[in-house]
Amino acid sequence: MQIRTVENEFDESKKNLKAQLVDRLKDGANKLADLKIRLNEEFQKLAGPQLETMLLSREMTETFIKDLDVNLKCSAIWLLIHHWGPCKESATICEELAVRDALDSVRAIAISGLGKIYWDTQDLTTGKLLAGIVDNPSETIPNRQQAYFSLLGVWKPSFIVNMLNIVGFRFPEDVDWEFVSSFGEIKE
Repeated sequence: MQIRTVENEFDESKKNLKAQLVDRLKDGANKLADLKIRLNEEFQKLAGPQLETMLLSREMTETFIKDLDVNLKCSAIWLLIHHWGPCKESATICEELAVRDALDSVRAIAISGLGKIYWDTQDLTTGKLLAGIVDNPSETIPNRQQAYFSLLGVWKPSFIVNMLNIVGFRFPEDVDWEFVSSFGEIKE
């Protein structure tokens, strides 16, 4: 009788934990969906009246990558990845902008874009590029942190998907520097 009671309590505890986990996952998914909506709205504001032109084609969007207006440039990067979808051309654009653009905000969106484009591919070239940004003391802390998250998305997506690992993340204290430095040791 005592064993049956313990088993019942254990089963009930498992059910409660599972229900809590499902609730947390649903809550996380809802927050992510809300964030995507807010980001889309924000980029619509940034693009302003040029948004209609950008939405005509991928090629039209790409013309804004060279625009002097940082808002249009950032909107174009966002649209290339999130509206038109990742492709080799958008990857090349993001790779170039992530390391060479003079503006922090443009580099940030390009770095984030690389994480989306190469998600779960374990692409060595992208890994080296992102690890280099993470390890670059002359880059801004927010961009280095974004590069770390993108690197994890490319190489360890199950880690990055666990939102508990992102909430409260501290750069550079929480970085797995051994993982980051391993990209400098890899020969192509």
